[in-house]
Amino acid sequence: MPTFAELLKKYKKHIGTSYIKIAEAAGYKSRQTIQNWFKGALPKPDNRDKVEAIVDLWRLTLPERQEFLQAAFPNEEQNVNLADVMFREYLKEILNELSCSNPPVRVLLTPANWAAANLPFSEAILAQAKRQYSPSTVLCIQPPAGSTEDINKCFSILGEQCGFKNVKDAVDFQLKLKERLNNGDTLLLLIHRLEKCYPLLQKEIQSSIRSVLEEIGFSHLHIMLWGGEQLAELLYSQSNDKHSVLNIAQEVEQKPKLTGADIQALCQSHFDGLELSENELDENTVNEILRISGGHPQLLLDCLKLIQKEANLPWEDYPNKLSQKSYVQNLFIPFAQYESEKKRVYKWIENRRLGKAQSNIQDHLLRKLYWKDMLIEKKEADGKIMLYWRCEALRIAGKEILKPQNGDNLELIR
Repeated sequence: MPTFAELLKKYKKHIGTSYIKIAEAAGYKSRQTIQNWFKGALPKPDNRDKVEAIVDLWRLTLPERQEFLQAAFPNEEQNVNLADVMFREYLKEILNELSCSNPPVRVLLTPANWAAANLPFSEAILAQAKRQYSPSTVLCIQPPAGSTEDINKCFSILGEQCGFKNVKDAVDFQLKLKERLNNGDTLLLLIHRLEKCYPLLQKEIQSSIRSVLEEIGFSHLHIMLWGGEQLAELLYSQSNDKHSVLNIAQEVEQKPKLTGADIQALCQSHFDGLELSENELDENTVNEILRISGGHPQLLLDCLKLIQKEANLPWEDYPNKLSQKSYVQNLFIPFAQYESEKKRVYKWIENRRLGKAQSNIQDHLLRKLYWKDMLIEKKEADGKIMLYWRCEALRIAGKEILKPQNGDNLELIR
């Protein structure tokens, strides 16, 4: 196995990176530490984030990343997976902004189909959080779903998730959380699927955390909540609730976008037969995949499958192929059941742009399309953010499913 110094020299020569640029990526003002590594010194265990920053700079593949980290930290077991690689830059920026917010509370909204495409977004949040804070200062809770009314038992479960011992009720949970904060640490509390639990438990959790925030102060407890459409509804319904954590959130982030680096990681993880060196997956190919799929995870994966199976298929033929996928056509079938919805959606399909984007979409039909991840937000030249159909494959499928039949009133549709 190559040494850490050998791998540094290999990638520096192959990619053509200066010592200064490597040092800057790792956050060093001087290049002395980097030069010591090139001479054979190994990074200290607490320098892992700096080594990973170099890995990100060089955009190493999953196997290359694992080999590099193993060489840097030979006494540690390396288990690099998709969650360690995907969404890194996006989540790094979000967490940086969170730490500078006042109060440091943010909400991240994600579409439901990410889970269907097996994208490890929740795992990626946890992995990135532990990199930017530390494993010991990241607490992650997921309240029990369903209609259980045993509030004390639920807080006992939340306490276990945080590593607190003998939590009996909400008061105990608050005390244990304050004890951790009194140690002087800045804690990051990640809250997932708050919207899925019993409404009374939602209120109790938020009230408990809000109470701790107001007693200890906002500077030592950072909070990020993430979920889907129901969390968005909860967010806007509690905008005036003085006991809510949601109503003090400084920013609402909607629908993170997949990047070229994410495509690389997906390919390496999902397609053994598709080698993805820099030469084989060039910038033009990445841009075409993102354009054709619109960044829709399942469509993106199917684009990669087409590259693997039909290497000579022209880009212009991809939308028609993708539009025949059953999950694409199934997106439109519910809208065909009601004539009024059918006509409105069909009319919208005739235009790529559907109107101005809003944080809380009032039109119920447009909101359905948005949360089915069929629409995407784009900033125009004048700075306005507009809603567009995510990609041409969706429009083709929609026209096929919702096209007027004999006897339909075309005037009403148009």
